[in-house]
Amino acid sequence: MKRIARIVSVAETASETAPPPVKDRMPSFVIVAVGKTEPAEPPLYRIILLNDDFTPMSFVVDILRRLFHKSSDEATEIMLKVHYSGSAECGTFTREVAETKAQQVEESARQNSHPLRCRIERDGERDGERG
Repeated sequence: MKRIARIVSVAETASETAPPPVKDRMPSFVIVAVGKTEPAEPPLYRIILLNDDFTPMSFVVDILRRLFHKSSDEATEIMLKVHYSGSAECGTFTREVAETKAQQVEESARQNSHPLRCRIERDGERDGERG
């Protein structure tokens, strides 16, 4: 938790425990807590799998199970949505995690000679619109 504070001179405080400033030395300062702020939640990013005519459906299901920890039923449902709709979301993560997972998808596809691709978009955005 982050605290917001301001520095005030001892002369400004009503504290009897702090010694008064001495004329020949630097003034003493006390940090006074003003309030508390909650840390902001990091923005989330969605990974969208894109359909192609060459990647086997079984490979897409395997990717979803292995990299996104989906059950067989969930993976099959997402794979069918990709196949029939052209794309489907397979997970929502922080930016760094989303970028890593997208790289893993494309690297695994490349290693297996499949053209499977995915994209990352900020959660709440669709076709360039922010919501």
